[in-house]
Amino acid sequence: MPRTAPRQRAEGPFATRSASTRTDAPPLARTRPPVPPVDRSPKHLTVGHLLRQLQNLDLDLDQPIRLAINPDFPFAHYVGADVVVRNGTAFIADDGQEDYLPAGVRDALGWA
Repeated sequence: MPRTAPRQRAEGPFATRSASTRTDAPPLARTRPPVPPVDRSPKHLTVGHLLRQLQNLDLDLDQPIRLAINPDFPFAHYVGADVVVRNGTAFIADDGQEDYLPAGVRDALGWA
């Protein structure tokens, strides 16, 4: 049986190595993209979500509430005092325009 010359290892950027000899491979967990956090807020506000948001604020109970209306022409509107429930949905009326929406509120809402 004729002897063949030993195989030479490839060098350079196209060289291949077996997985067992690689020492520069990052751990598997670092190669996966990070999982984005789950947004637990509802697409449309629910009574429970509104209550949880208000309970987490450090507010005076006599502090007024306003609605931010219309990102293209932003105004602050009064919230009506009556809540009407029909077919499982709570309705709160707009009770008129107060003034322009403050710039800080527009910025926080991404309406700037």
